[in-house]
Amino acid sequence: MFVLLLLTSTTKAHGSEHDSSVFDVTRAEYGAKPGSDITFALAKAWNDSCASLSASKVVVPSGTYKLRGASFRGPCKAPSELQVHGTLQAPE
Repeated sequence: MFVLLLLTSTTKAHGSEHDSSVFDVTRAEYGAKPGSDITFALAKAWNDSCASLSASKVVVPSGTYKLRGASFRGPCKAPSELQVHGTLQAPE
């Protein structure tokens, strides 16, 4: 019984690969890929994050991405965070 409870607690603490509070721009529904323009993917991920009823974050993973511009509008329904682990470049 204790082991099952411990495993459940650990899983919830670490989340899952597709945690509903994490909006990764490279997930299929956003379609961003390294080297591509992520302007629309980032906007859609931000809008989804901002509409979330729980605290969430938009993640740009490592890699180099093109970005023409971004506007982060609120107010959001819950705290939203943007984490950029990659490099954002203006398109040529």
